[in-house]
Amino acid sequence: MDRSPPVPPSCLSATIILMKPVSKDGENRAMDKGVTDMVTKKINIRAAILVGLLTALFNFAVFYVGVGIFLKTPLLLTNYLAMAVLSLAIGVFSFIFMLFRMFYAAGLFTAGLLVGSAFMLSTFWKGVAGWEDLIGLLSFFVFLAIGLAAGLLVQLIVFLVNKSRKV
Repeated sequence: MDRSPPVPPSCLSATIILMKPVSKDGENRAMDKGVTDMVTKKINIRAAILVGLLTALFNFAVFYVGVGIFLKTPLLLTNYLAMAVLSLAIGVFSFIFMLFRMFYAAGLFTAGLLVGSAFMLSTFWKGVAGWEDLIGLLSFFVFLAIGLAAGLLVQLIVFLVNKSRKV
């Protein structure tokens, strides 16, 4: 049985704060690349969820403004459901890119989303002889696909360059 005197709580907390995680070799484990902090991981997941939700909300708002206001289409429950599903699908892409720290892909995908949204809204606003809805949606999807493809291509190139430098 250990008969050492009890440690006052103030000294105990100071001791815990000063302790650092140490590897078997006695070095600071915080310097190792393989060690991840759970708090940082939770923050990254929360940030990825936030970016995904904000992207989905932005996309829903763009479609609501475009279809409901610019095209003056009466929106039914099925319209809202279709806009929500499409917005959530686009938000999932942003979430995945941020979760896996694919920042180049996320940036180019977001750029494609913004350019496609701008073209779609401008086409809806101008009114091109009754074809504005189809032309606007096609331009949105084309720019979104270009942003997705370019982002994944650039991310792949960055990955391969980083991998070749390590070897």
